[in-house]
This record gives sequence, C-alpha cells and structure tokens, in this order.
Amino acid sequence: MCEENRKNWAETEAEPELTEQEKKTLRMLDPKWKYIARDKRGRLCIYKYKPEREDTYWDDGEEWAHIESLFAECDFAAIKWEDKEPWEIAKLIADRRLKCEK
Repeated sequence: MCEENRKNWAETEAEPELTEQEKKTLRMLDPKWKYIARDKRGRLCIYKYKPEREDTYWDDGEEWAHIESLFAECDFAAIKWEDKEPWEIAKLIADRRLKCEK
C-alpha cells in the first residue's frame, strides 16, 4: 500500500504550497466550490465544476467567482496561470502526508 501511495504521489503534478492562512480561507468557502485557478490577468477564481482552459481564462460553463476581493489577506501566490490544470480545493486543504498501512 505504501509503495502504491509513493508511486501515485510521484506521478502527479506537485501541488502548490499554501500558507496556513490560505488553507483556512479555502476551508471557509461554501463546499459547492470545487476548483481554484488563476486567469491570465492574475485574477484568482473559484469554480463549481472543473473548468477548461481558454485563451486567457478558465471556464466551467456554469458558475464561478473572483475571490481576491473577498480575502485580501491571502494572495495565493502559488496558484498560477501557467498551471496545467485547475486545482481541486479539497486536495489543497487535505492532509497530504503519505499514509502507510503496516
């Protein structure tokens, strides 16, 4: 089990390192918000559904919101436009230490 966890971890894109304040901020969001990404202009957005990358922004075709004005104390600098995929909020705030069963 532990070896499988290590292999899965090694094959995934490294998750951004968020500050504790940024994690607390994400935990305060309504659970309907599932993804977070930054657009080309630098605006941080949250999405209800997994968005697809367009020319200058991410679009989930449904519901999204800018959040930088809501949480001025957090800049989420680790989340960048250059990211290949949007980030799953649940994964960003979860305990990411490897758990190995004996």
